Amino acid sequence: MVALSDASIDAAIERIRALEIEAVAIAFLWSFANPVHEARAAERIRARCPGLFVCTSAEVAPRIGEYGRTVSTVLNAQIGPMMRGYIDEIVRGARERGFPGQVLFGQGEGGLSTAEQASQYPLSTLQSGPVAGVVGSALAGLEMGQRNIIVTDMGGTTLDVATIEAGAVAYRYENEVVRQLAYLRKVDVESVGAGGGSIAWIHEDSGSLRVGPRSAGARPGPICYGRGGTEPTVTDADLLLGILSPERPLAGGLRLDLAAAERSIEALAKRLGLSAEACAAGIVEIVDSNMEDLVRRMTVQRGADPREFVLWAFGGASGAHAGLYGRGIGVSEIVFPLNDVSSVWSAYGLTRLDAARTFEASVALRTPIDAAVLAATVSQLEERALAHARASRFESTMLTRRVGMKYPLQVHEVEIDCPEGRIDAAWVDRLVEDFHRGYESRYGQGTGYVDAGAEITSVRVGVRDRNESRRLRHVAPREHEAPVAGKRGVYWRELGGRVETPLYEGRALTPGARFAGPGIIEYPHTTIAVRPGQGLRCDGFGNLVLALGTGGGTATGHR
Repeated sequence: MVALSDASIDAAIERIRALEIEAVAIAFLWSFANPVHEARAAERIRARCPGLFVCTSAEVAPRIGEYGRTVSTVLNAQIGPMMRGYIDEIVRGARERGFPGQVLFGQGEGGLSTAEQASQYPLSTLQSGPVAGVVGSALAGLEMGQRNIIVTDMGGTTLDVATIEAGAVAYRYENEVVRQLAYLRKVDVESVGAGGGSIAWIHEDSGSLRVGPRSAGARPGPICYGRGGTEPTVTDADLLLGILSPERPLAGGLRLDLAAAERSIEALAKRLGLSAEACAAGIVEIVDSNMEDLVRRMTVQRGADPREFVLWAFGGASGAHAGLYGRGIGVSEIVFPLNDVSSVWSAYGLTRLDAARTFEASVALRTPIDAAVLAATVSQLEERALAHARASRFESTMLTRRVGMKYPLQVHEVEIDCPEGRIDAAWVDRLVEDFHRGYESRYGQGTGYVDAGAEITSVRVGVRDRNESRRLRHVAPREHEAPVAGKRGVYWRELGGRVETPLYEGRALTPGARFAGPGIIEYPHTTIAVRPGQGLRCDGFGNLVLALGTGGGTATGHR
């Protein structure tokens, strides 16, 4: 190995200072095999440039493949200074408010990290909010007897979708970030630009109505917010149809401006030759169709039958739309978890996560795989993982072993959970058998190629501090008709017009409460629409369960 030149590092440091650079990404060609040169360069730069954000590819993405490894490191460096300031501000604010504990941050792979770790590896926090909702759904679903779940989280800008099969979440190991390939192990969550702030517009060439992916966001937000929005959105359409109320203020005291929403949609409707109500209903139908398409891509196109799943819907806007997009994909029931918690379910999910970290090494082990070499790699990673657990003061440490495997000459790997026990020749044989089965489970029967052998390309050891959080409380439901809190005219396309519709106070719905649609359930922070032909009940966990009457369904376990 050629020695690293300190003079070349010092020359780079002078350029860094001259250009007033804020962050440095270090990625050397062979660092996945030996990171000492990257570590030395980082050490020297940090010593000469205190306060500069520095990260190495061996720290961020220690995998073979220089392109993805370099891109991942550059992306991490690009957001590093901003995220470091953001995280420092959160920690400082918590201390000033008297919080005595440790501030932890969500990770895209479904665990919690320290502020220091999140500051140094901010790329690991990508999509950590939606991911927390997915992992929280998997954990809560197991307690409720539900193992197959389609997770949908609709907010102001996007719908996020994931699947849980047999109680397990799915992961991806290569992800697209701002149109770049990043090596990042993350819970598999897909998004589409369909949310409450999605903008309705007319395509210039076709003259057809479109919705999204552009969004008004929270600022200025929908026109009805009165904050300067100028283009009609899904929320404006929901308000015009009567799904949302102009009389009931949102959390924070904001009152929705019905007249402003109506003017904006009337202008759009006039160009289409429609009434304002028909245009608003069309906006809702289009955005719900866009969401159906994403759910189908995440299920049907991957060989899963939505009828064998229960749909969980959460986030601030899901309640108004799940009854439509759920019906379109063919599920029989929709769960709004834990009643009024559903609108902030991802925050709840964060409280269920374990503190966790994954340590990874790239290898190139083809069958016949040398068990001793593999065991040595695993042992080294486990030593690092246990050292991290001690430094982080884990109270209930759990280690997991996983490997990335593929057929020789393939590019993409499949992650396989390792068997229990000591790593020897018999253990390796079981691992290879698991790979062949796992490959066909993912890509279809007959896709494997046993005669080609197999190759291990990466080894991962995860360490977790198990979160022994309180289990969900269940009470025996006492069936009763839900109390009606009022009525409002709501436009239902199924009924051909506006109908006086019962209103229900969400927090008054206790286990056993039920009613037949149409109906509107209201909270300060969300609204749930129960459409004509649908029925709703509150189960023993406090979930609101929407029955769609579409048949199918083997995934539910409501009590």
